[in-house]
Order: sequence, then C-alpha cells, then structure tokens
Amino acid sequence: MAAGDGPMGACDGLTRAEAELFAWLQEVRTRAGRLPARLHPGLLRAAREKAAELAATLRADHGDPWAPGPRERQAASGVRLRVMGGELLALQPDLARVRLAWWASPAHRTLLLLPEHRWVGVAVAPVRPRGVAACVELGGD
Repeated sequence: MAAGDGPMGACDGLTRAEAELFAWLQEVRTRAGRLPARLHPGLLRAAREKAAELAATLRADHGDPWAPGPRERQAASGVRLRVMGGELLALQPDLARVRLAWWASPAHRTLLLLPEHRWVGVAVAPVRPRGVAACVELGGD
C-alpha cells in the first residue's frame, strides 16, 4: 500500500449514501461467509472520480478500448495492491435499484464476493434531475 493509504475506519469520510452502500456490501459478504472488506483511500478516490464521470456523461465505458480501465484508474489514484481492477458501475433511480441490479447479475455478484477483494472504495454521485451513479472499486493484497 502507498504511504498514507492505510486502512480507514468503517465509514470515515463517507457520505450517507456511500456509508449505506458500504454497509450493504459488508452485509452481503458476511452472509456469504466472506471476510468483511476494508475501505481503501486510493480505491475511494478512484470510485468517486468514476461515479462523478458516470453522473456527468451518463455512460459506462465497459468495452470502450480507448477509455482507461479500472486497473489504470486505480493506479492513477495511487493504489498499489496485488489484486487490482475489480469495478462495479450502475446508473439507477436510487440505491435500492443499484443493489438489486448488482445482486441480480452473476458477474457483479461474483466480483462483490471474491474472497481476495478485501479492499474497497465506494461512491455515489447524484444524477440530475434524479437518480444516482454508483461505483465500487475492488482490490486485494
């Protein structure tokens, strides 16, 4: 981990929506028999940048060969973990629908529950006129 990127407390510096998303993540991991994830400041920076971009453009760049991928975004945010590159994105009317969409998707559910994804960053940005852009960045040591 880079200097200054030590573990954060359970909800240090999170918005109410981010804390809600983080609590849900912990709940589903615990229910599945996984260890809880820990907040990582670099992953939090990467998630907030991506959620803001998603809210502004209303476009997820899955599959865009010219857009930086999650691994590149995480590295640019100073993340130095052995396992990098897990990312979940959603544009939905509210956080409840974000959680439902991710849980209904086998690929997203797998990323959330991978045992090696012990570090996370979560972000929620408002979408005008209403809605949310959510991002979870995942990594492990």
